[in-house]
Amino acid sequence: MSKELILAVVGLAILTSALFACRTSQRDVVDGALEHGVLLEDVAFTHGQHTRTYHFYQSRREQLGPKPLVLLLHGGGATIDNHIGVRGARWSQQVWIDIAEEEGVHVAVPQGLDNHWNDCRADCSHCGEQDDVGFLTALIDEIDRRYDVDRGRVYVVGESNGGYMTQRLAQERPELFAGMGVVISLMPADNKCQQRDAPIPIMYQVGTADSGVKYEGGSSGNSGTNLSARESIAYWVEHNQCETAPVSSMVEDGPYDDRSTITLELYDCPTTRTKVGIYHMHGAGHVPPSIDVQVSEAWESLAGVQNHDLESARAFWSFLKEFEH
Repeated sequence: MSKELILAVVGLAILTSALFACRTSQRDVVDGALEHGVLLEDVAFTHGQHTRTYHFYQSRREQLGPKPLVLLLHGGGATIDNHIGVRGARWSQQVWIDIAEEEGVHVAVPQGLDNHWNDCRADCSHCGEQDDVGFLTALIDEIDRRYDVDRGRVYVVGESNGGYMTQRLAQERPELFAGMGVVISLMPADNKCQQRDAPIPIMYQVGTADSGVKYEGGSSGNSGTNLSARESIAYWVEHNQCETAPVSSMVEDGPYDDRSTITLELYDCPTTRTKVGIYHMHGAGHVPPSIDVQVSEAWESLAGVQNHDLESARAFWSFLKEFEH
């Protein structure tokens, strides 16, 4: 199945998520968190000729001074409702709402123009030409003006198309961010990003059986060509001047029969005071891992196996919160 067909079918499935009941009965993270913080939905923001919307979660946790900000970037064809789990939708990224409340973090979920991001894949035919770097940069300024952001602790976590966009920000505006998280996405082989020298911490979560973003690299039709997972990590290991031998460990295999295990490789980069990491999700497909928000077998038949040994959002936050600039 081509990447375009996979993402189109998955996007449709998200929009009709009520038909794909979750395998486990977990509480609605957003509704539970709303008892404490405030989720502002569909906040309008104009940049250039386009007015877009974003969801913003404002934690009520008592905390003096500015708060960290995490930008969550959805996948191609998805919406911010789908991505953060509101209005009946459920997705693994909704766990970020719990993290926001527990840790005193701002979370913003911006909508891509026509549900996509211009992520600088030179051979992507549907990524658009809009100025998404400018849009996201201006949005951070706007959120800071309204809600007081710790500008030394701004992070981005992106999924699929949003993961490519996260990598674009890491290459073109690294001075704005303290760290990046990329899930089910890799570095483009035909990369037109304006790469800069500044190092930045980055963590990946990648499925070895992902037929949309191929672990071994190669073409995904009109979505472009990727580097392999190894080549993607090698780029950042060299960029961040890391030690060439990672520390490897196995993530504990949980009680679920998910047909998937995870190996973590973590590279220390003492010269630049950064780190580079990758969770190799063995046997997993084009689905973020989650323990709390498990997709159905019907979903997995479209996008591949979902790993249930790792909570995607918590793993990213555990890595990212170590860094500030």
